[in-house]
Amino acid sequence: MKRLIIFLFFIFSIESVSAMPNGLSTELKVMTFNIHHGASTENIVDLNAIAEVICSLQPDFVALQEVDKHTGRTFKKDIAAELGQKTGMNHLFRASMPFDGGFYGNAVLSRYPIIRGCRLDLPSNRDNEPRTAVEATIRLPNGNNILFVSTHLDHHKDTRDRKKQARALNRNLLPAQYPIILAGDFNDVPGSRPIRILEKKWKSTCRPDSCLPTYPSGNPTRKLDYIFVYPGNYWQVIDSRPVNSGRVSDHLPVISTIKINK
Repeated sequence: MKRLIIFLFFIFSIESVSAMPNGLSTELKVMTFNIHHGASTENIVDLNAIAEVICSLQPDFVALQEVDKHTGRTFKKDIAAELGQKTGMNHLFRASMPFDGGFYGNAVLSRYPIIRGCRLDLPSNRDNEPRTAVEATIRLPNGNNILFVSTHLDHHKDTRDRKKQARALNRNLLPAQYPIILAGDFNDVPGSRPIRILEKKWKSTCRPDSCLPTYPSGNPTRKLDYIFVYPGNYWQVIDSRPVNSGRVSDHLPVISTIKINK
């Protein structure tokens, strides 16, 4: 009997180890959403509506842009923290600049622990709004780490700042210690020079049949919001699409399902 118990334990141990690969064994759902400082297209601040959109899609990670913290226009709310609480996700905010008595920047929500966070400053003309990226190192359930980055590039018609910012993302984030997901509002359309600069290094989840417009939300005519992964051959894109979220924000969110090819 003792030998049988030992044998069964041995078999169970082998099966348990074989079921825990070094790479990621499950799909990840990644979302990017420019939330317009929490305000709808009617300029009504409604974090519950934004949280409902996020929860309905059940993402593992969310890249947020145009996030306020303690500003007058959003009633001194800490938007990243409140959305984290409402969605049951971990949050990380990094300011791009002081604004209206508080701060304005980018944020990350994660279903999994955020073990490190930092801000990457991007180059811009001193007369333009400062642009940054927030970097979150995230620990997956299998013990592996990934880097998840939320960013928001310059919005002016002149593309010089966006091109500099795209090159800075390539230069500062790559090569990387961990697989990376880069998501955000890149303020330019497919085929534009800034997007082509990124696509030299990154694999876009945008496909010909799903590279649909995301702005303005009421009647989208331009795709400005993207999700990129690196290295390209490490990730498999299962699906990617914008989501009709009504007028919760002036942008539509994008949701991508991806997994590691390992």
